[in-house]
Amino acid sequence: MKIAIDARLYGVENKGIGRYTQELVNNLQTQDKENNYFILLRKKYFNKLKLANNFRMIQTEYRHYSISEQIRLPLLLNKIKPDIFHALNTNVPLIYSGRLVVTVHDMTQLDFNRKATTLPIPFYAIKNLAYRDLFRSSVSKASAIIVPSEFVKADLLDLFGISVNKIVVIPEGVSSQFRKPSQAKRSIGDYLVYVGSSYPHKNLHLLIAAVNMLNKQKKKPIKLKLIVGNDYFSRRLASQVSKEQFSFVEFVSQVTDSNLRLIYRDSLAFVFPWEEKTFSTWTRCIALKGKNNTSAKTSSYRKEKGCGEGDCRPQKPFAYGGGGNRTVQASMASVSYRFSVPTKPIVRIEPMTVERARNPKNS
Repeated sequence: MKIAIDARLYGVENKGIGRYTQELVNNLQTQDKENNYFILLRKKYFNKLKLANNFRMIQTEYRHYSISEQIRLPLLLNKIKPDIFHALNTNVPLIYSGRLVVTVHDMTQLDFNRKATTLPIPFYAIKNLAYRDLFRSSVSKASAIIVPSEFVKADLLDLFGISVNKIVVIPEGVSSQFRKPSQAKRSIGDYLVYVGSSYPHKNLHLLIAAVNMLNKQKKKPIKLKLIVGNDYFSRRLASQVSKEQFSFVEFVSQVTDSNLRLIYRDSLAFVFPWEEKTFSTWTRCIALKGKNNTSAKTSSYRKEKGCGEGDCRPQKPFAYGGGGNRTVQASMASVSYRFSVPTKPIVRIEPMTVERARNPKNS
């Protein structure tokens, strides 16, 4: 079978989708020696990677969501004539009519967030409408849709009314780099760590405000490491932090996986204050480090874990740090933990069984 994979976002510099793409391509080489793969890559990795014999790289320089992508990508796929085209994002060209598998990571980009763009608002509004049409087209004509959680599956069904039979939930895995046992003795640091992008919907401004509130109540302040890369939004956030003189915040733009393991291991907790998000790749990675995990208990966690409504959407910083007890829920691979959070980051940990984590209705 001939399988084409759109891997133009390969590489961790492309944040979550980049990591997902990288791990998928890397692990398919060890697990599938029979099918023939055509991997569409940008020049950087086309010149850099050495793939297995049944994997053929094709340099593909079409920019995402561009007219060139809409016209030239279908022409390239028609030359390859794959039995399956796997799109790792919802930007499948409108005129492509081949057999299609699409991965839907989440649907946050469907929201109109004027803070999440560098474009003038009228242009962003047009772009947002076009993105919605492209998203709908991609999921409608897909033969199968891969999602990382039951929440994303439910959201797809609610918003688009597509057949439940073509949605497959495949939880995100953990890189082998994070599975290696550490020989060094752990030394607990004085910092929280966040890994991901710094788009406004990630609510890092609320996380920073929450840690600032905590520090006002503590003799020894907690630091916050933000591993967010170097882009417009991270630089804008760094400028705001500098203006507010929040010295407890540290921005990290580049880090190797081996160093990231140590940062995870020695941190107080891994935090992720997303308002509308499935369980992330980074959440899975820290599970094997035995690391505490805290998250705002938002709608994604309610639908995934069966939580009550409560006051949980991260619209105010006290939802993370102060103002009385707040139940914060997190998922670590196949095991889930709940934390009771008054004025300290983590007070109590109650492990759940794998069965309860996978079947929240029975818990």
